Amino acid sequence: MVTSTTNSSQPSPVDVASTNSKSIAKIILANTMDSSVGFTGVAAAFAHSIINKGACGPLMLPNAESVKIISTQPLTPGDGLGRLARIHDKNIQIGMSICGPYAYDTDILTPEGQDIFRSRVVQKFKKPGEKPDVVIVGTNISRTPSRDQAVGLCSLAEQARSMETTVIMYVSGFEDVNYLKRLIAPVDTVHISRCTPDADDLMAFKIWAEDFGSLWMATPDEYMVSLPQNPDMNWKAEKFSSDDPTTRKMVRLYAENKTYEEIAALMGVNKSTVSRRLEKVRIQRRI
Repeated sequence: MVTSTTNSSQPSPVDVASTNSKSIAKIILANTMDSSVGFTGVAAAFAHSIINKGACGPLMLPNAESVKIISTQPLTPGDGLGRLARIHDKNIQIGMSICGPYAYDTDILTPEGQDIFRSRVVQKFKKPGEKPDVVIVGTNISRTPSRDQAVGLCSLAEQARSMETTVIMYVSGFEDVNYLKRLIAPVDTVHISRCTPDADDLMAFKIWAEDFGSLWMATPDEYMVSLPQNPDMNWKAEKFSSDDPTTRKMVRLYAENKTYEEIAALMGVNKSTVSRRLEKVRIQRRI
């Protein structure tokens, strides 16, 4: 259990771990302080990496064969989640909407949202043959969460444990990850942040794992996960070297054993520019 120190404006967290210590379920906290890092892309990338056993991303959950992504917004044919998944695999079920009729979205941290999540997700997955190996669900909270939001997050974690499967809870918008960990009591914590994509990529984000309970990553290093604009290409991942696309290209060429002179010629810059940028990356121990 991680103990956090919170300020007086934050409600005291509930110790859900002590009340659910016998549960089989595993919760992985995927946290980002930047609410502009969208759940849709991250969920699609996670599912793709898990199903492909880490072949196209840094995440892998041993023995996981099926993933279900829970959407709190209404879904339409050809929605963004399906396009970002780019995988025709029956084991990834994209977009089970729990949004109520005529509603824009469902706040699953409210009592009403909790009831919807319980009836449409928890109860559904208790039926024979319905439960996936991994469930991904996302929610946003304010930078200074109210007590109601804290209670809602604890309740969501408790419901997740009752499903007896691995649940990845994507939480965005709040900076105090230790406070979130005390509320949720995850076995693993994954940090996500924005990353400037390459010119030929549609989107990109950075990811690194803090804890390793059931989650597998090749190393604890930061990775960049990106989706090419080419619809025939799938998600890809590489060790994060820089947020600057030009510097990243230099790092890749350097990894191909190109000399500074060759890199400078290929990229139309002088040798000192290459040297300066690569030295900065080297100091940060990213090459």
